[in-house]
Amino acid sequence: MKQIDFPVGHFLRSRVFFVLLGISLLACTAIPVGAEMTNARQAIPVGTGPVGIAFDGSHIWVANEISGDVYKILAATGTVLQTLATGPGAQYLAFDGTSIWVTNCGSGSVTKIDADQGTIIGNYKIGVMPDGLAVDGTYVWVADYGGGSVVKLQASTGAVLQTIPLGRNPRFVAFDGAYIWVTVTGDDKVVKLRPGTGEIVGTWTLSFPYAIVFDGKYMWITCGKANTIARIDADTGTIVGNYPTGFAPNWIAFDGAYIWTSNQGPNTISQHRASDGSLVETYGVGKRPQCVASDGLNMWVTNGDDNSVSVLSFPCMAPSITIPPASRALRRGSPATLTVVAAGVTPFTYQWYQGASGNTLTPVGNGVVSYTTPSIGSNSFTLYPIRDKTAYWVRVGNSCGHVDSDTVMVKVFE
Repeated sequence: MKQIDFPVGHFLRSRVFFVLLGISLLACTAIPVGAEMTNARQAIPVGTGPVGIAFDGSHIWVANEISGDVYKILAATGTVLQTLATGPGAQYLAFDGTSIWVTNCGSGSVTKIDADQGTIIGNYKIGVMPDGLAVDGTYVWVADYGGGSVVKLQASTGAVLQTIPLGRNPRFVAFDGAYIWVTVTGDDKVVKLRPGTGEIVGTWTLSFPYAIVFDGKYMWITCGKANTIARIDADTGTIVGNYPTGFAPNWIAFDGAYIWTSNQGPNTISQHRASDGSLVETYGVGKRPQCVASDGLNMWVTNGDDNSVSVLSFPCMAPSITIPPASRALRRGSPATLTVVAAGVTPFTYQWYQGASGNTLTPVGNGVVSYTTPSIGSNSFTLYPIRDKTAYWVRVGNSCGHVDSDTVMVKVFE
């Protein structure tokens, strides 16, 4: 008779993950590289076998698989405020704006928690072995690892509306604002679904696709066997790149400027620029890092074998400009659009100016990331006339300071 006892689901699959990579579990004892642990607060003790993590705007939530509970932590201080028993194998978390959703792989269910009150609203049976999940504003989508499907629930009631077969071992889910994306690890594929109908509208082949996140334009996916992260244009479906990251990458997260991965081999997390996928830095954390989340200032990491959460704090820094505005040449009667890409602590503010960089006498635009000049010959030229050569620049700011771009020129030709 075949029997699976829980809670061991994620821990068992993590061991299989290492076997598939052809490495020993002893690789987990490698010395962390990159920044020293002095960049992190003292690790915060949580339940047994922490896996999932989520931020609700004020609190960090941690799902502990072995102890079958969820911790609510005040992000500002690291104080544990509450512990809630949700069921065997509590694993992954998602926040829908008011509620925290938890998958419980040991009981084949999801739990809905009122984030403010810290009370359980309901437990809903959804499949064989629920894994990663995501919310789209109306529905909750849960990857059923054991059932080979993704399950669609009504967020308001928890009712199961649809079960969509996908293949072997669906793992994680993400929403891009229009479509649902699911990694199907056992079949080396990623699928894209239409939320209203559950119709599959796209499929991509990747090597052992695992965790997935959306950055506002691209889908980022960890590829476990290749030790890379893949980037797919969410609109066009083009695989833009595949970038080296840490050994045995597990989770992936976006903080508004950077992509972060947890790497179970060397017990690290890696920081990548979202603009081009390049590696910025690698930081040591606890044993067998699982999931990563940002509270806007700090990165939080669950350490599966340490029963703790590491908090990496970084100094507040002004933005950096990763893609500066470029000079343009246009025909008389045509507008030019200037744009900038910045990295750092969000949210950003933008102010465009006409004139040389640093000259703030002539602000233009309406405070957004791009500025479109008036068309030559239009009546709008009476206020800020464009001559044959007109200079522009932009100031990008955040709560920590600002950075100014170089001067760019808009040139006119007949």
